Amino acid sequence: MQAGFRSGIVFSLLFSIVGLGTHAASGNIPLSLSSTNSFSDGLRISVLTCGTGSELYTLFGHSAIRVVDSSRGLDLVFNYGTFDFSDPHFYWKFLRGKLLYFLSVEDFPSFYQEYAWDQRSVREQVLDLPPSVKQRIEEALFINAQPENRFYRYDFIFDNCTTRVRDLLKRAIDDHFQWHLRAHESISFRQALHPYLKRVPWVELGINLLLGSRADRLISGEEIMFLPDSLEWAISQASFSGHPLVQQQVVIYQPPRQANDDALVKPWMVMMLIGLWLVFYTWRANLFKPSVVIWMDQVCFFLIGCVGIFLAFMWWGTNHSMTKDNAQLIWASPLYVPFALWLNRHKRWVKIFAGIMALLTAAYLGAGWLFAQKPILALIPFLIGIFIRLMAIYREQAPYRIIHP
Repeated sequence: MQAGFRSGIVFSLLFSIVGLGTHAASGNIPLSLSSTNSFSDGLRISVLTCGTGSELYTLFGHSAIRVVDSSRGLDLVFNYGTFDFSDPHFYWKFLRGKLLYFLSVEDFPSFYQEYAWDQRSVREQVLDLPPSVKQRIEEALFINAQPENRFYRYDFIFDNCTTRVRDLLKRAIDDHFQWHLRAHESISFRQALHPYLKRVPWVELGINLLLGSRADRLISGEEIMFLPDSLEWAISQASFSGHPLVQQQVVIYQPPRQANDDALVKPWMVMMLIGLWLVFYTWRANLFKPSVVIWMDQVCFFLIGCVGIFLAFMWWGTNHSMTKDNAQLIWASPLYVPFALWLNRHKRWVKIFAGIMALLTAAYLGAGWLFAQKPILALIPFLIGIFIRLMAIYREQAPYRIIHP
């Protein structure tokens, strides 16, 4: 899907679901509704499915609609995954889920060149439809592309460049249209994303942190079509008036096979090392100066608190539906920030907070498996280490023995 999950652990995660961006925004072709009024025998409607790429914003592929009319010399691609970088407060609107995406139109040669340059496959499904239905689809696209109609509020699961193609086909094709969906396996939105994220484990970790429990609801047959590959499969199985919907399926461009560029350092390795380090300096705290132990704790808890603040913001401060109800806030409390800043002040509430968070972290590790949003496996060694550090603070182990009741 050519729109938005990109940023470090902020924008590279969110931008993975972003559209064509400045190229598409600057290459929009003005359309006249009058050009659709006349019937044409040379009209052809097809769905384009573009493969994944190496950049973060290309992780899930892309869908678009191609309209070819040989009698009028038209060969256009209608792309719902477009946004405008020149929009005022672009990053703030994007982060909050308030950035408007829009339907852009470009000529097919330009579209093809872009994907060939990026070494991303382009596959076409030519639809076998009567002329009246093809004209209805073309008219709907031209109407949607008008300045007053083309903008919409993007949602990376429920309203993206792929679901817009799916919904337009459903509306334009009448009751003789049938998806023929398979009995869908019991997977969630989070699990549906997993195959696309295996080769970028750090991005997968970040996305799993960002997604709340709503992403763990089981998907229906139509909902899985938020992914371009799933929509392509569904269209290949669909029928119209008893015959296959797809007349011809063509691979327009297939890049040479590239070697997998897997990350050498994976999240579980780093989390294991951090967890072991937390256990080690709890066990051998006497090897370090008290100020060094306190400083290491402050850095660790402050960073966890910052993660918690961001997750809380994504829940309550944005329109992103899938970042709400996030169970990660059980262990990643924003209150870790003041906790870290006051850790060396030897206040009684520091001990109480450490005990409460130790209980919550233990509950998350032990009982989290009973809920839809399960603990992230890669984080378990790290969270065990955090639990041990919290217990050391609560029990007033060195260098916290001078905490007064």
